[in-house]
Amino acid sequence: MELWMLPVLFGLEGELMALHQWFRVFLVVSAVPGCGVLIFIIGPPFYQCFTMLLIVAMSFQLRIRDNRGSSFPHFSEAPPLL
Repeated sequence: MELWMLPVLFGLEGELMALHQWFRVFLVVSAVPGCGVLIFIIGPPFYQCFTMLLIVAMSFQLRIRDNRGSSFPHFSEAPPLL
């Protein structure tokens, strides 16, 4: 996953903040400068795999929307994370 996707998916009002309540998984997310985002998914194996596939699908959808230039703000211009 790319760095610009991190605040969209895991920000204060991010799409994936409810995974802990739904699937009882914990996400450890860290940004690696120059590489991307490292995500550790801790929980039952089935839910780990399901959560991984969900994150990948949402990342692909964000990339598609960014490439199409939809009405969403350009995510690559988001302010850097602290």
